[in-house]
Amino acid sequence: MVTAEHSSSCGFDDHGIAHYGGAAAGWVLRLDNGVSLYHAGDTGVFTDMTIINDLYKPTHLCLPIGGHFTMDPEAAAYAIEKFLTNAKVVIPMHF
Repeated sequence: MVTAEHSSSCGFDDHGIAHYGGAAAGWVLRLDNGVSLYHAGDTGVFTDMTIINDLYKPTHLCLPIGGHFTMDPEAAAYAIEKFLTNAKVVIPMHF
């Protein structure tokens, strides 16, 4: 489990107060065959993706591209070019 950058409210009560939904998170799954999958979850691009890249060397990425509280396609491309440089496969999601 790794960090993600995203708000985490999940609805509002009768007084308009947001309910806290917990910390945003992504996941890294490392398989015996050498695949390291980084599922970024709902996140914007953030510089600590470099740490994920350095520690886990993800070969496959699932990155959001919806652009509504998450990365859009341009930001996802930036994250790949600047921070997630080990990737061989990128799967867009949340669009």
